[in-house]
Amino acid sequence: MNKCYWELKESSHNRKKIYNMENAKKTENPLCDSCRKLVGAGRHTKPHSNLEKTNFNPIKSMHGSVDETDYTCRVCEKKWLHETGSYGQGWVG
Repeated sequence: MNKCYWELKESSHNRKKIYNMENAKKTENPLCDSCRKLVGAGRHTKPHSNLEKTNFNPIKSMHGSVDETDYTCRVCEKKWLHETGSYGQGWVG
């Protein structure tokens, strides 16, 4: 899997984005094995044991309720949003 990121370079006269794959390996915080399993997981997938709940926000709408819960992994420090309910997206990282 290719890892990449966008880096914003600024000077007094111009701003440009640079696509940098080599430095991405050095600077990107890799996911732990448990967090890798959450990538693309649905709303019924439970949080793994190393996720710490940081915020909970119940949302009511005419389409149904959705609970948004923020988590941070204690191992890799990845921040996750878990959306549940009838139209929740599941795990969003």
